Parts: sequence; structure tokens; C-alpha cells
Amino acid sequence: MNERLLNVRDVAARMNVSTRAVWNYRDVGFMPAPLKVGGAVRWREKDIDSWIAAGCPDMRRGVQP
Repeated sequence: MNERLLNVRDVAARMNVSTRAVWNYRDVGFMPAPLKVGGAVRWREKDIDSWIAAGCPDMRRGVQP
């Protein structure tokens, strides 16, 4: 079964934030870790959807890694 992978624009649209915000959240570890696919950064759709459904927990609590 093929997993759907999301690019930064897809993730930003789901979160209703800018792409810069997504990169910032990734850099500080507030969101699921992305994959590198041929040099491109992608997130598993199921990881992002689960994280959003859980209320983006690391962002909500302001927990830093």
C-alpha cells in the first residue's frame, strides 16, 4: 500500500499557517519529523493528520525538545 506524502504547502494548508511557520515548527521539533525523499522534504499524511487530530500537542503545551 502506498502512503500519501505531503509537501510543505500541503502541511501548511492543513494547519492554516504559512510555509515559513511549518519550517519553524519542524526546526524546533514541534511537529512530526519529515522524511527526505530524493532530497525533498515530505511528511506522511497519516502522521500529520493524527498530530492535528490530537490538537498539535507539542505546540499547544509549548514543549521544546
